[in-house]
Amino acid sequence: MRTGSVRDQGLSMGTSGASSRTGWSSELGYELYLRDGSRGDELWERIMAAGAPLGLKPGHTSSIRRIEGGHQARIEGSYPSEISGLTDNLNTLIQQERVRQGRYREALSFLAHSLKTPLAVLRSALGVPAELPVAVSEQVARMDDLVQHQLGRAVAGGAARFAPPLAVAPVLERIRDALAKVEAETGVPAEIIVSIIGVETSYGGNTGSYPVVDALYTLAFAYPRTGEAAKADRENRREAFFRGELAQLFALGQEQDLDITTLKGSYAGAMGWGQFMPSSYREFAVDGDDDGRIDLFGSTDDVFASIANYFVKKGGWVRGGPVVVRAQRDPDAQDLEPEGLEPDMRLAELGALGYRPATPVAPDQTAVLLNLDGVDGMEHWLGFRNFYAITRYNISKLYAMAVYQLAEAIAGRENPLAAGGDTGDQPGIRPAA
Repeated sequence: MRTGSVRDQGLSMGTSGASSRTGWSSELGYELYLRDGSRGDELWERIMAAGAPLGLKPGHTSSIRRIEGGHQARIEGSYPSEISGLTDNLNTLIQQERVRQGRYREALSFLAHSLKTPLAVLRSALGVPAELPVAVSEQVARMDDLVQHQLGRAVAGGAARFAPPLAVAPVLERIRDALAKVEAETGVPAEIIVSIIGVETSYGGNTGSYPVVDALYTLAFAYPRTGEAAKADRENRREAFFRGELAQLFALGQEQDLDITTLKGSYAGAMGWGQFMPSSYREFAVDGDDDGRIDLFGSTDDVFASIANYFVKKGGWVRGGPVVVRAQRDPDAQDLEPEGLEPDMRLAELGALGYRPATPVAPDQTAVLLNLDGVDGMEHWLGFRNFYAITRYNISKLYAMAVYQLAEAIAGRENPLAAGGDTGDQPGIRPAA
């Protein structure tokens, strides 16, 4: 759909359904139609001709010219009182168009960010052909959910034109203090917690639209089958897993006094800002605000504390430890592709094979070699225990790297968009507080 300047946009009363026009209706009952430039010129000529008896002169179009050039935000100046309604409505339409374009830009930005995770999972699955059909089915469903959610956000009208003022600073201070408290208690950096929420749910903006009990029931008793004998065992195990999660959901509802029929989540039954499965909710979620219940849907204190607790208890997060660093490969080094993600090789062993950390790391660290397709070719990284901890959230090195790099950007490190550019911090090593 072509967008044009205000001069290129026609204005008509009512709700014309002409098939040659594309537009949107405002609350005032007018329609803003996007046309080609010649039709826009014709519209303004007609307005000027109709306004001549009222004292409207060609010079009055200067406001429109200034708006088109970005030098003026609205129609201003002295106009005959008889056309004040027209200028007011044009100003309303100009403002609404700006708001609409802003919503679409924001939705596209969120969508581009949200699609990184399913695309990373699909890329990882390319290396395991046996799992590719199921991965494609699951991730396509996830991407469809993301697209529908962001389209819904983009076209949402924002009916409340005069929203009550919101004191943002106190809210940000409370969130900052809550994150700092969790980091001090667990050693999991605030930026890692925020990054997980960003990757999983676009910072709580998309926690899923599927009824959790329906999703788990379907996967527990009608898990999609490929009909291939080689995949039958895995499919049986996946179905049994979801059957167990369904039972965990019923137990969770009783323990937390939740009406499980109202819970919404992902297509696989993951819930809340951190996308916890029912078993993880019961085992790792904690009461961060000490109100006697664990709410991963509405309490940021509980969400922050629970994600950090998951990293510590499930992933074995090491306070102050490195996450990942670039590796230098010797010219004569042999290709090395570890089977798993467990950091089980000492740096001396990796060095003997021709792979060394590009930045200083304590020599007693153990790591795993990570080979990743970069923009300029193959990249080699060394993942440490804390990188492995991130993969316990989602068993994918691409997922873990996305979380890490987003965390670095959130913290203002290794982020070309941050003020002042590169801070010079060593990648993967968090400066001491």
